[in-house]
Amino acid sequence: MGELGTGSVTKIVHNALAMSVDLLVTECLTLGVKGGVELPRLIEAFKRGAVLGGNMPFLKRMPETLFQGDFSPRFALKLACKDYDLASELSDLLEVPTQLIDLCQSELSEALGRG
Repeated sequence: MGELGTGSVTKIVHNALAMSVDLLVTECLTLGVKGGVELPRLIEAFKRGAVLGGNMPFLKRMPETLFQGDFSPRFALKLACKDYDLASELSDLLEVPTQLIDLCQSELSEALGRG
């Protein structure tokens, strides 16, 4: 990975990412099932979707933008906030705790507030 110790840093951040993704996926699966979607269908949709199934962040989105130093907007922050607001309303309605979704919603709302 490079200098002495960078392999350990890589392992630590990779494991943190993996565990965080697992927790977020679990929140979303719970919310979807409580919302009436059958678990096998939801899993299949996730597996076929661009984010989890297609690994879009690392295979397409980031290599074409962030890794090239391109930070121009690709998706309206207002629309992303709307989607999080809808997820929050659903989690409140179904009484499903969604700490990670709520944290992401808070971060995007703050960004929107900053313009």
